[in-house]
Amino acid sequence: MCLARLAGATAQDRDFDRTADAARESLRLIEGGQSSSRTRKQLVAVREQLHAHRASPAVRDTFDLLTDHIA
Repeated sequence: MCLARLAGATAQDRDFDRTADAARESLRLIEGGQSSSRTRKQLVAVREQLHAHRASPAVRDTFDLLTDHIA
């Protein structure tokens, strides 16, 4: 859950490279079996934060990754 929160904080600061790193690592842990509903909810919030910035290819990649794995 800490990685998902980090992803949210860095998205809020518009540090999208760190957002992508934290979101990917959080998803890796979820896929490895460390899933929680709170982590998923936090990642949904991150995806919502990124929505307005999807014109950037890096943001769009992270947005699409989150959409594919948690929607």
